[in-house]
Amino acid sequence: MCFGETLRSNDAMIHLARKSGYRFAPSPGDWKQVRFQKQIDVAPQDIPCETWRVAATDGFVAAPLAR
Repeated sequence: MCFGETLRSNDAMIHLARKSGYRFAPSPGDWKQVRFQKQIDVAPQDIPCETWRVAATDGFVAAPLAR
């Protein structure tokens, strides 16, 4: 499952998410935001990068941001 959140007033992001096939739901805990989500089914063997393959099979692991 892939998801994101944006402000309800962010029309450009809502349009992009809708165009990309995401479904919408209220964001838990904040009425000013909206959550968009989409099931993405990708077979791990089709993913060329080892890190992405692990994330697809074990769940998302965020990497620290470079400063």
